[in-house]
Amino acid sequence: MPYSTEYDDRHLSIRRAARRVTDPCSVEPHRLDDEPAAGRIPARLERAIRAADFCVADITPPLPAHPCFSNSNVMWEVGYAMALGKIPILIAANEVRLPFDVHDVQHIRYDRNDLAGSLESPLARSMAATARDVLKRPRLHGSTAAEDMLREIIRVLESSSTAHGSVAAALAPQGIARANGDGVALSDFIGIWRNIETGSFAYVAQVGGRVFAPYCYGGNDHLSGIYYDWAPMNGWFYARFMWVHAPIRGFSFLRPEGRDDLKGAWWYDGEANNDPNMRPDTHTGWQSHWSRVPGAQTPGWARRFIDAAQEKGLDAVLASIGCSNDERRGRK
Repeated sequence: MPYSTEYDDRHLSIRRAARRVTDPCSVEPHRLDDEPAAGRIPARLERAIRAADFCVADITPPLPAHPCFSNSNVMWEVGYAMALGKIPILIAANEVRLPFDVHDVQHIRYDRNDLAGSLESPLARSMAATARDVLKRPRLHGSTAAEDMLREIIRVLESSSTAHGSVAAALAPQGIARANGDGVALSDFIGIWRNIETGSFAYVAQVGGRVFAPYCYGGNDHLSGIYYDWAPMNGWFYARFMWVHAPIRGFSFLRPEGRDDLKGAWWYDGEANNDPNMRPDTHTGWQSHWSRVPGAQTPGWARRFIDAAQEKGLDAVLASIGCSNDERRGRK
């Protein structure tokens, strides 16, 4: 949906509907302007859709003079999401005519004079049912020719002056995340971990579909740094890290061995290629073994960071402690 104030009531209704979902899991709504980071809008849009497990899209057009036509920008994004295997939930004002190609897609008609009854309630039920479906689905990963083609389509959309005013919401149910090649999801590792080599503690959490971990180096009493931008890569989990009070940056590759152990290595920036698609030989890095700590409580220093990420957005919190966008992408 466009990011104008005219659509604020529907945006809030989507968020209220998401908060009502508790079974089979909670749902975390995310709209592109929740984290107004710098960068190309189509590229950020692509990443947001790829990270979501399902999407809600309001296809109601922004022009009152054409109430019977859908929003063309949103339709491009719905097509992109569908090609990636994401589940779309379409919402539209009663008078909007759905295009033939998506007429059989799950959709909800709403009356703007009764959003609580016509939108929030049915959307909450649809989100819960969709989350159940997502949880049952096998995870398929890896770039395809169709995905590459759609990436180019999104790049072309940059030339459109209204391309940014379209995505309604991308929603990632808590406990659902993309899996690595062995079928183990990042969200399976949400919890408390201890690094065997250094005695460090890490608290893996998820906000808006993104996995991160505040950690304390060599102990468990203060915030030393953060692991962030976790991603599954060919059977490994890639993550970058930064320290809070020192100019230390680097990255890590960890391989899950069951659900309670991660083994791999880490490197300082510059010691090896930090491209997540080009995993270096782990024998050349600093060995790293993470072991789950069952039954432990999250201490205040870690909880404060997680709460701040939930309230302000992870990008905003990272930026506030000196992690620029370029650094987060590993460019120096």
